[in-house]
Amino acid sequence: MNGFTRCVLWLTGLGVAVGAALGAACTAGLFAVILLTLALLVAVVCAALAATALAVRAVERAGLLARGVRMKCPYPGCYRPIALPVYHCPDCGASHARLRPGRFGALWRICACGRKLATSLPAGRDALTGHCPHCAERLPRKLAAARIVHVPLVGGTSSGKTMLLAAMVAGLRSWDRRGSLEVEFATVEDARELDALDRQLAGDGFAHATTARQPRAFMLRVSRGRRRRLLYLYDPMGETLRDAKTVREQQYLAHATGVVMVVDALAEPGVRTRLGGDDAPRAVSARPSPEGPTATYDRLAGEMQALTGRRRRTPVATVVTKRDVLDQLVSLPVPGPRIDSWLESIGLGNLVRGLDHSFGRTRYWAVSAHAATGADAQSGEQRRAAEPVLWLLAQTGLPVRKLLAAEVAEARAAGKR
Repeated sequence: MNGFTRCVLWLTGLGVAVGAALGAACTAGLFAVILLTLALLVAVVCAALAATALAVRAVERAGLLARGVRMKCPYPGCYRPIALPVYHCPDCGASHARLRPGRFGALWRICACGRKLATSLPAGRDALTGHCPHCAERLPRKLAAARIVHVPLVGGTSSGKTMLLAAMVAGLRSWDRRGSLEVEFATVEDARELDALDRQLAGDGFAHATTARQPRAFMLRVSRGRRRRLLYLYDPMGETLRDAKTVREQQYLAHATGVVMVVDALAEPGVRTRLGGDDAPRAVSARPSPEGPTATYDRLAGEMQALTGRRRRTPVATVVTKRDVLDQLVSLPVPGPRIDSWLESIGLGNLVRGLDHSFGRTRYWAVSAHAATGADAQSGEQRRAAEPVLWLLAQTGLPVRKLLAAEVAEARAAGKR
């Protein structure tokens, strides 16, 4: 091979090597650009998803704050605040403890079974079955759809709390039948509980004594127009309010939006001493509470301040029960339109002054739960029995004040107040 040929081959090999190197460099550069572009696109997408997740979380949080929604467990022994329920897939039942916008989905998450689950309230997460993350009990659906209003009924044993609760629910449902409100049970258990209570009242006319040391909240959804409330009614056993220790165990009192103070006037020793003739046996047949309402109030006022620190901002609806019996007594004046004045006239002025001094706002009613429940229930008495809880709901912004005013005017025109 002559020198020229060797030179050509060498130049050719050099050219191929340089070309290959340049081609590889260009290809590598191109791939680097492509990979960088893909990385940037992925970063942009991830940033967009993260921003979307944060935005959805912010919108959800702002909506809850604007509507005053603070989720609480309604079950005894818990009653704890709930930041996020544990949701269950409707297809496979798998639990999702952190079903919210995040790395597993900004708007939806795919369950292991393939089911698409909404991760936020705006997307429909509240339609799923949720459980309390603390006690694992099942929560009512759409728990975060409305502000929760906690209303404990406070009174001594046999003061008429359970019958008053039944009368209040009957009254709310009477307003629903009129088309003035929308009222529905929050869970199937609530419907069953009321049905069982109605059967008791249809039997002997009395409700069985509450036996649970800590009550499960009885839950109703109450709506007027676009405003909605989830009403938690607590009916504790009267014995749990007889000493400071057991009152402190009633942790739901710390969440109280308002209180229904159930007053059995016939239980007050000073009132009973005024009864003569046939009035004494009539009072005994009404099964008065073994503890007077003043003693119950004194204990409640002190413990409410310790539990909440906001007693002065808590409205109290004071309800005198067993009005059907009180109207028959000749030893006492008949309850008139000013129930607070009537209480003072029969020797319960300290109770009235204490309520007015210790709590934010106080109003008074006298109710016959017997006339509002059972087979012969009167719709007017039912609506009257619901007035205290409607007044408490009005304090939370539910627009029912006109309903109350119209009902009072109608009753006065009929001579019932």
